[in-house]
Amino acid sequence: MQLELIPGTIILFILFLLMFWAFRFKQERVRFPPGPPPWFLLGNLLQKDVLPLFKNYQKVRQSLIRLLS
Repeated sequence: MQLELIPGTIILFILFLLMFWAFRFKQERVRFPPGPPPWFLLGNLLQKDVLPLFKNYQKVRQSLIRLLS
């Protein structure tokens, strides 16, 4: 009966190690400067001018075209 638990335990242990390694690697890679404090439920949405969406998309598109060409 004990032999039936060994493969599942090994798989869980390997998954735990992979998740721990991925989380640790992500924390080491991402080091951004602190940003402005977000608003409750809105985040930083009110700090951006997002109403004319098509103009913002055109700006992003133009910058990506220049970057990729």
